[in-house]
Amino acid sequence: MTTLMLKTVFWIALAAVGLLSLTPVEHLPSQVFDVWDKAQHAAGFALLALLGGTAYRDQRPRVLFGLLLYGALIE
Repeated sequence: MTTLMLKTVFWIALAAVGLLSLTPVEHLPSQVFDVWDKAQHAAGFALLALLGGTAYRDQRPRVLFGLLLYGALIE
């Protein structure tokens, strides 16, 4: 996968995690896996860290710090 594709997937995933995190539960489809809400957020941010760290190899500390700030903002 090219760097541009990885960056695009990262930004789409970032928007999706933000949207899903901020959408009220009653507006979301029923959960496929009955997992604790915080575990779902942790899994989403782990995926974002993996995607962001791969797409922006030379800026990993900035990506991780940005994800921490993003997580704090949406919580």
